[in-house]
Amino acid sequence: WLPNWPGRDVSQRTIPSASIKKETMGDLQQDPRRVSESVGQPAGSIIDQTALAGIRALQRSGQPDIVVRVVTSYLDTSPDIVDRIRSAARSQSATELRAAAHRLKSSSAQLGAMAVSADCRELEQMGERQDLTHVDEVIARLDQHYAAACDALRGEVTKGRTAA
Repeated sequence: WLPNWPGRDVSQRTIPSASIKKETMGDLQQDPRRVSESVGQPAGSIIDQTALAGIRALQRSGQPDIVVRVVTSYLDTSPDIVDRIRSAARSQSATELRAAAHRLKSSSAQLGAMAVSADCRELEQMGERQDLTHVDEVIARLDQHYAAACDALRGEVTKGRTAA
């Protein structure tokens, strides 16, 4: 999730380097379980640094670190979305699951948390199909990937603050 600060259009059109590589996202959509291997690896491999580099490219001289601002916003808002996903699964609400998973998928991909994004894509598709048969398995995987991504992103915030 990239907020639209005054005078700054931060849409995907503006930051192509932060866009998900087609082959990467295609691979993840084909087999989202493949990205499970990223858990337990060094933080750099959990987050696609290309996405963060695209955000860094928007940095204005003399302004607060944009990566710190965007990542902090994600870390502040995403736990509520994950809770909505869990709640939707518990209540078997396919519509709510699809909506919440879509929101987290997009914001996670923009920050390079590709495993989280892939899990959310799978949950979103389950919601679209209204088939929540294996939702608990996917949410368990999402929990792992999300925790790892948040840890890695907290590291990015720490790096950004010490560099300032």
